[in-house]
Amino acid sequence: MIDEGEGAIFKPDFNQKQLGAKIAVLDLIGFIKLLQKREYPQNDPVLLEIAEFCKQHRYEIEALLGIKILPGDSPINIAQKLLGLIGYRLPRLRREGSGRDGSDRIYVYGAAAPDFQRDCRGKLLLDDSGQARALPDGRDEVFAAWLLRDTAKLATSEGVESDFASTGHNNSVYITPHGRNPMDAAPLTPTERLLESLSRVESFGQFWEAIRGYEDETVEDAIALQDSHPHRQMLREWLKAEPLPQVDSFGELWRAIGEPSPDLGGEAVRYVAGFLVTCCRTGKYLFDALRQSLPTEVLREASLLLGGEQRAIIGRWEPGLI
Repeated sequence: MIDEGEGAIFKPDFNQKQLGAKIAVLDLIGFIKLLQKREYPQNDPVLLEIAEFCKQHRYEIEALLGIKILPGDSPINIAQKLLGLIGYRLPRLRREGSGRDGSDRIYVYGAAAPDFQRDCRGKLLLDDSGQARALPDGRDEVFAAWLLRDTAKLATSEGVESDFASTGHNNSVYITPHGRNPMDAAPLTPTERLLESLSRVESFGQFWEAIRGYEDETVEDAIALQDSHPHRQMLREWLKAEPLPQVDSFGELWRAIGEPSPDLGGEAVRYVAGFLVTCCRTGKYLFDALRQSLPTEVLREASLLLGGEQRAIIGRWEPGLI
């Protein structure tokens, strides 16, 4: 799997769809180190080492893991991209150093988790030790749902084998991906229909189109049964959010989000996304002005809430943002 002879770390015939191979790649990167500490200063040796390795092999990593590493990415940005593969991120806890006495201003990040408790303004809530309070992500419930689904599939498979053994004929040769014989008249359940639709959703707008008309319980079940944890986490975030607000001017934006900073909460990011919609409709000059006013991390997070067409426009204007 690893070629140490000519500077390439992966064999050409490496199969990116093999889970075991992806795990091996993450192990090679040192991914587990991002889950072992309670705090990571932005200049932490672990972050610097991982970032250097990822930049050296960014093309191979993009091909195999599906994440884009840019030459200008900071070590913390690269760490966040890697953690995003499992739906985790590092919370920013505080800033150390004033910069007035010659010392550098350094942000300190906490232990990785799927999500964190926040106050009504979207600010992280810290415990007595200064750590961000992690929220459970419902993985136990999802694993239970998977177990029920796989148990049902196993029972169906055993039934087919039993039928073949007793009759010498396989009467269930034509089986759909959902374990259904196309000759059966029974339609898919609402949860199964929505499960298929949500697996193809790629944007906030598509999500709301897909779930329109379904009961809340059906939507929650269809999300819980998604195979990909990052995709499941994204769908849950979209479910909690309301449609993007309409923001037509800088004045409306600043009144909504207050002073621009990298620590904008989720609601403020939604207002930024609403203004990005206006930028796409109005022109690049408006986006360029916004680009000079807000941190890249905020704009990147807001871009995730846009529809596919709007993300394509932003991607043409600022390729490194999407």
